[in-house]
Amino acid sequence: MKERRATYGVTLKNEPIYTCAQREAVEENPGKEFGDFLPVFAADLTPANPKGTFKGTCFGEIDMEYVPVNGTAFQVKVTTAKPSSLLCSDYIMFGNTEFVHFEVFFGAFKGNHVINFNMPTVSEQKDVAFGGVKAFGFCDGVVKGMQSLLKTLSAFIGGLGSDPTKTPKILGPHVPKYMEEANIEFLRDAVQYPMETRNVTKVDIDPSLI
Repeated sequence: MKERRATYGVTLKNEPIYTCAQREAVEENPGKEFGDFLPVFAADLTPANPKGTFKGTCFGEIDMEYVPVNGTAFQVKVTTAKPSSLLCSDYIMFGNTEFVHFEVFFGAFKGNHVINFNMPTVSEQKDVAFGGVKAFGFCDGVVKGMQSLLKTLSAFIGGLGSDPTKTPKILGPHVPKYMEEANIEFLRDAVQYPMETRNVTKVDIDPSLI
């Protein structure tokens, strides 16, 4: 089993702190692990710093530029180059606090692309003027993304219900076996905290000590 370690850090100048390459280097099943369905930071495009570059899983170079059009519209110009194949693709999410937009760039169609954005409300205009638009890249395709999503949800969803009189194995509030195993795996792989099996499961405490 590969040693797995979560990558954290603080950087300046809008440099990515977590990349697809960093994740793949330490994961046993890249794309299928906890949280792998989430995108990684690609670029921060603002009026003050309108350009950004990102290396995707398909394209070796993805250049992005924020271009204002008028008071209620702007463009993001994307130039893709060096695809690993004609059949690959990169999935990019653009957004800020006011909107989210998804765009797919296919390896067979490298070159220049223009995405038009409208911001009809005052709040949208102020948000873009202040923080621009952020871009995030997805590391894996739909199939692996769904596998990662289901695995992540298995650590949080299970034993739903608030009525303790219900049968625990069906609807009653309890922790299913798969949920227990998912949380133990997450703590071991993401936090490096292996949960040891305890033989003592019930401890009697003197009430006077409470």
